[in-house]
Amino acid sequence: KKDFPISLDCTISGEPISVNIVRARKKNYLILLESKLSIESIKKRQNQLINDVSHELKTPLTSLILIGERLEAVVSKKDRYLVKRLKKESKRLRKMVEETLELSKLESSEAFNKNKKISISDLIMESWQTLKPLAEKKDIKINLFIPTKYYISGDIEKLKRAFINILDNSIRYSPVNEEIQIEIFKRDSSVVIRVRDKGIGLEENESNDIFSRFYRGDPSRTKFKKSGSGLGLSITKKIINNNKGFIKAFNHKDGGAIFETIFPCINTDL
Repeated sequence: KKDFPISLDCTISGEPISVNIVRARKKNYLILLESKLSIESIKKRQNQLINDVSHELKTPLTSLILIGERLEAVVSKKDRYLVKRLKKESKRLRKMVEETLELSKLESSEAFNKNKKISISDLIMESWQTLKPLAEKKDIKINLFIPTKYYISGDIEKLKRAFINILDNSIRYSPVNEEIQIEIFKRDSSVVIRVRDKGIGLEENESNDIFSRFYRGDPSRTKFKKSGSGLGLSITKKIINNNKGFIKAFNHKDGGAIFETIFPCINTDL
């Protein structure tokens, strides 16, 4: 007779497994199987799966876009709207796959470059210049308040990507002929960057959800068509966190949304 409970280790399909057998009533037994893989190993495998799936999806999606372009030239006029929709949705899916892959790399720390000294004001202005054509279509300007230059340490290309996402979000949700206010100031040993639009603001309890993967919000609250992947702000948050920063979103008391990012400030003589 064996004494219960029984504990043993084994391997199933190459995976280390912990087995616990407990005697139940009569002749019944409860067998508990538990993976012995570390959380880090499981997360690494999960990220690898996302990478593999994303890479496999990119090729057929690109093929669909090319097929759509060929079809547009040969289908009848009444059916062209279907082809345009096919191309639009295929491009949206390809963007979603690319951004899923990017987020996976960020989460597995594959996307780090050597940290450099960065002027926050220069970073903001470079990001704004990238989006200026989009802002000009809506007659949107920026009101930038910088009392002095502040510097942080980080990956300049990744941080530029993050602030382009923040400013793009503010432009898209701003009314026509308005301004986006950008304020940069020091708080203790940190530098704070506040970007405020004058749009509809955030929904109730949306402050945390807005950074979740694939979060799109309520489309009935705005005329802006949400054609994005729903991953832009998730990527933004991960980039900022990877660069020792913090981001939050909240409503301004006079209307509109504020995105506030905070980084450790470095000395200007470094």
